[in-house]
Amino acid sequence: TSSFFNVTLPASEGVSRRRYTGYAMIASLGDQDGDGIPDTGEGFEDADGDGLPNLIDLDSDGDGLLDQLEGDDDFDLDGTPNFLDLDSDNDQIPDAYEGRMLRGLT
Repeated sequence: TSSFFNVTLPASEGVSRRRYTGYAMIASLGDQDGDGIPDTGEGFEDADGDGLPNLIDLDSDGDGLLDQLEGDDDFDLDGTPNFLDLDSDNDQIPDAYEGRMLRGLT
């Protein structure tokens, strides 16, 4: 689940009162982004550096292919699930390029 929060911390010695606002997410056995990969498998990391944690990022590795299509298998057995692997079949051709070829965008 996720929720918006406001927190006000009391003033202490030499520090003025501070107000924090943010968005909190709690990982569960759910699938917040609906990609078929459990949140517990995606985690709070941001693999592609786009500012979204993997558990709400539809393309966690930033290769242009949706996590839902790549899945959480590990086709090349390198220890990295396909949705985080930039070359999930280890053929030395990036998944982003192969994805464009399949869509006829090359």
